[in-house]
Amino acid sequence: MPTDLNAVSDEAYERWIREAGGVSDPDSPTEENLASLFSNTMREMDTEARARRLVDVANMALAMADKILGCQVPVAKCLVLVQH
Repeated sequence: MPTDLNAVSDEAYERWIREAGGVSDPDSPTEENLASLFSNTMREMDTEARARRLVDVANMALAMADKILGCQVPVAKCLVLVQH
């Protein structure tokens, strides 16, 4: 895997993550999924898509916090992107 992630295709990156032991459920709030989601967000070139993914990163971080604090059911979505 090259050190420059911008030089890697999305398919190759996703395959590398899966082969490196990535979690099978990409929506579950785990440290691995948060790191993967953040990495994919930083590689996104479209500004609107990047903004939406940053909201997803924030939501996953909130869900992880709820899970760590002992919440019965992790909160799936808390923040919504609203364009002004």
